[in-house]
Amino acid sequence: MLEQAGIAAVLIDADGVLQRTPQDWYDVLHGLGGAGFPEACFELERPSLRGDGNFRDHMQAHIDEHALPCTVDDVLEPWLRIELDEGAMAVVADVRAAGTPCYLATNQQSVRAAHMRSALPYEDVLDGSFYSYELGAAKPDPAYFTHIVERLGVPPEQLLFVDDRADNVAAARSVGLAAEEVPQHDHGATLRRIFTAYGLL
Repeated sequence: MLEQAGIAAVLIDADGVLQRTPQDWYDVLHGLGGAGFPEACFELERPSLRGDGNFRDHMQAHIDEHALPCTVDDVLEPWLRIELDEGAMAVVADVRAAGTPCYLATNQQSVRAAHMRSALPYEDVLDGSFYSYELGAAKPDPAYFTHIVERLGVPPEQLLFVDDRADNVAAARSVGLAAEEVPQHDHGATLRRIFTAYGLL
């Protein structure tokens, strides 16, 4: 990690960084549809992360086709069971208080994004959100970051992106962003070290 001056805004991933997903996610889906069902669900979700169709509709069609004994709401339940990492959120609040805008930069389909907007405080505690389904591209596609650069009107080298996946970090760097990888769910400890190293705290 190198200290870098001139960061105008921070982009922060959601799952694994600012929020936790259920540890029993896979088991819940397996219980609903049996072997192979969790993998099928994640594959069905993939197009909707880019805004290509609605995940609820994709899931309903799959349930009907395979006559599964579950509802779409049953399947969506673990997607909508989200816990904030309060330690990480506190670090973000400190960065904003010090004068640097912070934005959510996350892969989400429209159903889960709507839940995050209504049930979680991101709209009130961040300066904006970049949901992949609205941008028409999902990480690690470099186009995801290009769209954000265009929308913010900020040179890419003045944007700092943090994520828990190395491929997403590499994609951000490929279009000129400063980017750092963080471990999952460390309560903001690594975020604080990164933001301090970049002179944001």
